Amino acid sequence: ETIYYLKNYLVIFTISIILSTPIIPNIIKKLKENRFINKISIISTPIIYISLLLLATAFIVDESFNPFLYFRF
Repeated sequence: ETIYYLKNYLVIFTISIILSTPIIPNIIKKLKENRFINKISIISTPIIYISLLLLATAFIVDESFNPFLYFRF
């Protein structure tokens, strides 16, 4: 069972481990010191947040599909 879950959720485990460390905030802090990248981040941050919201909503809707039990009767 452990190998099954590791195979199916390896990407999620990897992303969660990376995001639980201070690596990402440190990278963002270094990138914001650059003026050009700072201007790009001001524009791209809302776009990233909106796409993450749409992606999370799509996963929630996909998992909640429950067809009617007596459809063919």
